[in-house]
Amino acid sequence: MMPNGPPSAADAIVAIDVTDTLVRGLGTGIQRVVRKIAQNAGDFPDVVLVFSDGTDFHKLDTAALNALLSPRPSGELGKLPPSPSRIVKDFVKSGIIRFPSIHVAIQQRTVGRWFTAETEKWRSGSPIRFKHGDKLVLLDTFWNGCGVLPAAARVRSSGAEIITVVHDTIPITHPDQVPADVASSFPYEMRKAFELSDAILATARTNLDVVQKQMGIWQMSRPTDYFHLGADIPRDFRKPTRATDISPNFLVVGTIEPRKGHAIILDAFEKFWENGVDAKLTFVGKIGWIEQDLSQRLSSLATSNNYFTLNTSASDEVLESLYADADAVIVASSIEGFGLPIVESLNRGGTSYRKRNTDIPGNRRSARHLFQDGRCGRSSANAE
Repeated sequence: MMPNGPPSAADAIVAIDVTDTLVRGLGTGIQRVVRKIAQNAGDFPDVVLVFSDGTDFHKLDTAALNALLSPRPSGELGKLPPSPSRIVKDFVKSGIIRFPSIHVAIQQRTVGRWFTAETEKWRSGSPIRFKHGDKLVLLDTFWNGCGVLPAAARVRSSGAEIITVVHDTIPITHPDQVPADVASSFPYEMRKAFELSDAILATARTNLDVVQKQMGIWQMSRPTDYFHLGADIPRDFRKPTRATDISPNFLVVGTIEPRKGHAIILDAFEKFWENGVDAKLTFVGKIGWIEQDLSQRLSSLATSNNYFTLNTSASDEVLESLYADADAVIVASSIEGFGLPIVESLNRGGTSYRKRNTDIPGNRRSARHLFQDGRCGRSSANAE
């Protein structure tokens, strides 16, 4: 029975969704944020970590919590089924791009069912029954068909409040920089999340600006705010002794996909190597959606070039060591939701270089220039 009026503070809970990170075990930007918040959730007795089975939310038990906090090697990651646009490309591909509702319906029948099956091993006991006064925070990925939004709709009907966190808005502001199916479905899913929400939080001021603009287009009114991300790599350790005398040493951190500019960086370093420059380059990040020629290029360099290293499943400890060992971190992205590698590098007392004509407003003054208009250029301090 619904209580008469709000419950006491001791009765109310704040549930934080971690579904996608738990199931897929990735270790990229959003997942790093989710894990760090989850690590500290135990300090607050009213905070509960939850995952969705597509219908309800369940509390994480000890085994699920241990799995959440441990990024998995690349070979053990939970891989999504084929993109819906690939499944139906022979007969409704153009319809998916023009009609997001079709795409999302197919996504819920493929990806949604996959998530439901994958979460079965974590379900122990009855699902959480939300009530008036409770809060559900959609902290993790909610736009990929993982079943969070249908479950959130049931939470909403219980009288609990929902707060949605927006990590980036790239599919809206730069749809050409993401896969076509993501560009199609993301705004549709974000609008559904906002309709369910009592408030929206963004992880950067620029993302908040986009959120507020979209809400105006959708004729919505919700409380909004933003918070800055930090770096969870500790500062109190010694710089390790290098295993090689190759210098300088450059590091690139982030999922390997077109907007990150990995191809531009390789172009520049291959010129360096041709001219006899002994510069070491390390890419750290999972393989995202990339063209076949870049994939082959990376594989070839990783096996034939002693100056190039590709690490697709670095642990936090390995990444910490790589940051400490690097002379500089390169961020050649054309657009970023936040630009976490810049913050992580500066937190280590390092130097970061970014592409001059890039859109990383939150960290625009933090990094030096290295690239301009897709070409390697002279670096200059005090980026605008």
